[in-house]
Amino acid sequence: MKIKIVITFFVSLCLTFIGTNLKGQTSKLFMPREIQNTYQNETRSFDGKPGKNYWQNSADYQIKAEFDPQKGILKGNEIVQYTNNSPDELKYIVVRLYQNMYKKGAIRESEIMPEDLHDGVDVKLVIINGDTLPEDKIKAGGTNIYLIPPSPIASNSITDIEIDWAFTMPKKAKIRMGTYDESSFFVALWYPQIAVYDDIAGWDRFEYTGAQEFYNDYGNFDVEITLPKDFVIWATGDLTNPNEVLSEKILKRIEKARNNPEEVHHIVTTKDIKKNIVTIQKYRNTWKYKAMNVPDFAFGTSDHYLWDAVFTPVDDRLVMINAAYNPENYNFDKVAYTAEKSMQYLSNEFPGVPYPYQHFSAFMGHFGMEFPMMSNQGDDEVHHEMVYVTTHEMTHSYFPFLVGTNERMYAWMDEGFAILLPEEIQFELDTAKNHAEFITMVYSSFAGKQQEPLLSTPTNYLAGNWYFLISYGKGEQVFRLIKRELGDDLFKQCLQEFIARWESKHPTPWDLFNTINNVSGKDLNWIYKKWFFELGVPDLAIQNVEVNDGEISFEIDKIGELPIPIVATLEFDDGSKEVFNEKMEVWKSDKNIYKIQTSFLGNKKLKKITLGDSQIPDVDFTNNVFEL
Repeated sequence: MKIKIVITFFVSLCLTFIGTNLKGQTSKLFMPREIQNTYQNETRSFDGKPGKNYWQNSADYQIKAEFDPQKGILKGNEIVQYTNNSPDELKYIVVRLYQNMYKKGAIRESEIMPEDLHDGVDVKLVIINGDTLPEDKIKAGGTNIYLIPPSPIASNSITDIEIDWAFTMPKKAKIRMGTYDESSFFVALWYPQIAVYDDIAGWDRFEYTGAQEFYNDYGNFDVEITLPKDFVIWATGDLTNPNEVLSEKILKRIEKARNNPEEVHHIVTTKDIKKNIVTIQKYRNTWKYKAMNVPDFAFGTSDHYLWDAVFTPVDDRLVMINAAYNPENYNFDKVAYTAEKSMQYLSNEFPGVPYPYQHFSAFMGHFGMEFPMMSNQGDDEVHHEMVYVTTHEMTHSYFPFLVGTNERMYAWMDEGFAILLPEEIQFELDTAKNHAEFITMVYSSFAGKQQEPLLSTPTNYLAGNWYFLISYGKGEQVFRLIKRELGDDLFKQCLQEFIARWESKHPTPWDLFNTINNVSGKDLNWIYKKWFFELGVPDLAIQNVEVNDGEISFEIDKIGELPIPIVATLEFDDGSKEVFNEKMEVWKSDKNIYKIQTSFLGNKKLKKITLGDSQIPDVDFTNNVFEL
């Protein structure tokens, strides 16, 4: 027994600090115990692929909802087919009621106006496998409720869950959704949603407080939404009954746009709205949508929004891009064009993976928030900010939707990529702002501050500005540094393979680390260890410059703890330059001094040595310049 205990402890200790490169060698990389267990259970593997025992659950939704825009009340009925693919028997089911964030007394991280407070989502009925649950089997939480079925849910079984519910849309608050004028709404986080049960921690029981984002299982959606006659809906998925809700004139314009791809067409104009010729003129219309294998469903609706559309070729498909917006706008009339150019870039250049869905709709609401095939985004007065938010939200189609990362725990995995991937197309569409340089400047300004948390800190612990600075700022920086280390082509190959391996699955950071190591053939754990699991700053300095008879030597001192690449530019009095580039690898052995020597011909004289560039972070640029 003692021998068994010692062996178990030793294996656990080894797994806590483990990572593998292509040759199977190990280097130290911290791994939480829950993640360790997934490797022991072989649901994940050290080459970065899903393990032979990988599983995940799913939930398919049939939803019939009715929305009253005047009262702001949305009520619905849903039937969920929940598939338990886990090896576990589930004694309870966690259901998310996100709108309970507006419940009186709820814990939240954003100020809520009194007008938006209510008594919570009204759950009128819960039926599991034909049995109506009594109230004592529905345990209230905050934004979660816990359903206790008549009998535990067996492994490898399917359970039918029916729920009737209703809630009131917030009028003032605009946290990822809301009311934008008297008859324009973006509706998200709106239906009772089954939480994720995974191979890492079991049920995801985090409460929604308005700050952190989401972690959802994949499923199929069959949704019917009933609204008054003049309202148009833009939503996740395919509209399956266009002839029942849209006028013949609008349908013809959509067909014309389809037959003339890559041109922006005005589907609904101000004149159409005034003449009431947009929708079928019944008292109410029911819009029917289907979406397959997506992690969520959202929709926007208005009775007076304009509608632009453009079809763009992706592989052998034509993808429909929509922009729905108020006639009074700054730059939203340019969103459809921007989105089309962004989709082409993402599909063909970087990451070079075809856009995965049939639609993308941008709805003029507030700020910027992504949902499958949808974005809720504000109308920016400055053009380059419109470009930024449009491209950023579309990039989220890859992370966390095509690849189901956990934004509640590792927001840097999706936000870091969503910042990095579209930077070139952003600059191409508007050169007024270089977002790559801006993010580098922002990160350099806060790195090493007293309250800076580790990049590996679970996102639900990050509050205030640190959520954005860490997940968006530092997340993008480390991805760009790894890209620089591997080179554009190899990094792209690693990213494409990671997407292929984890499409419609739930990867952890260690799955990403191991995939990059496996595909590149390089052990980058020393980089991950420094940037993700240790505190420090990036800071290089020039020292000990010597110039003698055409010979130049100088040293680069790594003052900071975090490795960054070396770019040293020598400028001479005749206007010529010499540039030295070294990858982060020069710091792999933990040495802190790197020496550069060179020689030059003729009578020219060295004027200046500059260290770094605008896309390499450095907390102190004053020691990056040497001038004679």
